[in-house]
Amino acid sequence: MSFFRRAGALIARFFTSAADPAAVAGEFPLYSKVDGGGVSQLFGRSDNGAVHQISPPAVGGSQGLIFKPGSGAAGPVVFDTWAALYARLTTLRSQANGSGIYTIQFDTSVASPCVVPAGAYDMTDVTWEGIDVAFFPKTPVTLADGVVLTGMRRFRHLAILNTGLSSPITDFNPLIYNSMFLEATDFATGGLPMVVITNSVFDLRLAANSHLDGPPVVSVQGTSSGNIWVGEVSFVNSDSLESGVGVSIALNVTASSGEANAIQPAVSVGTLGITNETAYRQFPTQIYTGASSPILSALQEMVQIDRDAGAIEVRLPSIPADGVTRGQSVIVKAVTASVVGAVSVVSDGADTIDGAASYAFPATARHAVTFVSDGVSNWNIVAAYP
Repeated sequence: MSFFRRAGALIARFFTSAADPAAVAGEFPLYSKVDGGGVSQLFGRSDNGAVHQISPPAVGGSQGLIFKPGSGAAGPVVFDTWAALYARLTTLRSQANGSGIYTIQFDTSVASPCVVPAGAYDMTDVTWEGIDVAFFPKTPVTLADGVVLTGMRRFRHLAILNTGLSSPITDFNPLIYNSMFLEATDFATGGLPMVVITNSVFDLRLAANSHLDGPPVVSVQGTSSGNIWVGEVSFVNSDSLESGVGVSIALNVTASSGEANAIQPAVSVGTLGITNETAYRQFPTQIYTGASSPILSALQEMVQIDRDAGAIEVRLPSIPADGVTRGQSVIVKAVTASVVGAVSVVSDGADTIDGAASYAFPATARHAVTFVSDGVSNWNIVAAYP
């Protein structure tokens, strides 16, 4: 059929025949055939007989391979065995002189999980991904004992379990800034950590419902330092991280639906800092008096009080033990010069304020105090003025 037509120009026609169409004056036949890499590509023949490849070349471009165990497929795109798929990846790389960008999709529609057998695999510039079904369920992938993945840095829509007595990803480069990206991906282990970072600066980003699940799946050793960014609906659960002496890890929660648990016992010899970048300070205009007492304060809030109308009690929020409030604060500020009414700031339940159950305002005009949660059970007084 005609593909397009314009007066005074060639007519492009699409041929479904397996044979290369002959050159025809005034026409530009389009046809598909398998290229040297075993992939169907779109070609065209001009009226002077010259052949032109319309679709991008198979080598050096972006290539997709599918691991579908139980399918019986032997390629060139879908593979029943990991060995055949990896051989195909190696061939594509060779044809591209070692370059190219590749995606390996894991398909469990016939057999689940997809099991990657023991062996060393170069995954430089390769993305692993599952089948995206609105982020659920994530495609399960199991790494057998002895799997080594070099250059592996991008994962999408997967639930990966390391069952081995060795860590599959250990090749972070001490000479460069290293990045790893997880989108809708879970890391878990029944053996050693998935990732070991040694003497390197790193950036690990969790996005779109990604989880790190303990026991430790990320181990940071030597003189390493870096950031773990926790995005939307993503979690760093308890006991997911471990570190050596001198290591510095910064957990940064960048979405209100993300969560970073401060309970990381295997990081006791390193430094772990948590920043909640979504906790914006609230400055309500309301000024509370004794008639409003008791006042239930909120995290990241400044509570304004007027002491001129009787005693006031301000109750601090409860501190959950999972560490999510670590570093968050409450400011209590007397906004008038009056010191008539007594002001008592009290903690919730078994929580404490610098080890005590409450804090009493002094008889000082316009007094202000900042209370900062330790993420466990205590409010630290970090500033009091005047």
